[in-house]
Amino acid sequence: MKKFENLKNLDKSIVLIIGGNSGIGKGVAELFLKKDDSFVVITGRNYQKGIEVQNELSEISDRIEFVQLDVKQSDNVKEVVKYVTEKYGKLDICCNCAGIEHRFASMIELSEEEFDEIISVNLKGVWLCMKYQIKQMMRQKQGGAIINISSVSGQKSTPNGAVYSSSKHGVEGLTKTAANEYARFGIRINNVTPGLVKTPMAHRVLGISEDSTDELCNKYIPSGRMASPEEVANAVYWLSSQDASYIIGHSLIVDGGLSLGR
Repeated sequence: MKKFENLKNLDKSIVLIIGGNSGIGKGVAELFLKKDDSFVVITGRNYQKGIEVQNELSEISDRIEFVQLDVKQSDNVKEVVKYVTEKYGKLDICCNCAGIEHRFASMIELSEEEFDEIISVNLKGVWLCMKYQIKQMMRQKQGGAIINISSVSGQKSTPNGAVYSSSKHGVEGLTKTAANEYARFGIRINNVTPGLVKTPMAHRVLGISEDSTDELCNKYIPSGRMASPEEVANAVYWLSSQDASYIIGHSLIVDGGLSLGR
């Protein structure tokens, strides 16, 4: 783990990005490092990949650190939140990006093991992260912002994606309920709800190359293209800022019009 001197009580935001070593989470980390002088902590299950991303992002700023985390493990989540706050003195902004997909298949074809894994990461993982993030923010008595990454699949049916869709519907419900419960403590909780984004997960699910212009996008997305991670990150950054100080329990859709239908 990286060492910084005199970190506590700095007049700078401390940002924790769960699942920040790939895709949208990596894009969020990169944007925070570019836009302001926040300290950014990213997490992920894969230690080697996390260190590689830390080293890559450190070329933008040395205010970046990777910490290994499995969001399915309550003690692990608790310890990471404790580590970050003891080292940096507080926790201001959290973005919960960790998520996995399942194979495209009818819901009756999926195994119980596949169901359990998706729900454990995508729904239980978000709940555990929010649980300990909120507790810490309440102890600080200075409010804070939590942004969960949902999906347009959490707002509609997703044929052959039933369990993934269910997990994201759950995230929508968790976010709105938590936002209602903790707004009085100055903790603003919202969703960013992307459509198709140029990430490794999206390309795995769709079976297309990262360089593909993709007829699928032209057919289903009014804008005719997938989003970049940075475009989703811009929404996260705005929701975490004082410019969005009165936005609570909202799902900000960033999908190029996908959810409108064609």
